[in-house]
Amino acid sequence: MDEENKIKDEDVDLENYITFQKENGESLAVNIKYVGIKQRQDHLLSMNFHTLPKFLKEIIDFFDDVGDVGNLAYNISNTGFVPVNFRGLSPVVREPSPDRDVIFSMSLLLDPVKNVPKDSYYDPTCGTCPFHHID
Repeated sequence: MDEENKIKDEDVDLENYITFQKENGESLAVNIKYVGIKQRQDHLLSMNFHTLPKFLKEIIDFFDDVGDVGNLAYNISNTGFVPVNFRGLSPVVREPSPDRDVIFSMSLLLDPVKNVPKDSYYDPTCGTCPFHHID
């Protein structure tokens, strides 16, 4: 994850990353090839990380001081930040792997923020698109 440290210098193409940002502005970027995303029936979002131990430690350290219900935002492939509440991390599990590299996995649970101010949404301005009549 040395590439994530280059984000401050804007040397990394964020199209290939999911970025997490805390309220204090601290951020972490993880290559999307290490992340699986699932929407659960209870509306919680599960982000599953599958990576080498040293990278997983950086992820754990980032979320370590968030607390039980901390405000976060995530940004997938530079499409815009989505506000969420942190719900916790699962225990780290070692995955069987035929490769020399040992792979570990862990899940991050996020809860969508229910009361997002209306001014945070994009207001469409077109009057001629086929979807204009839909309210």
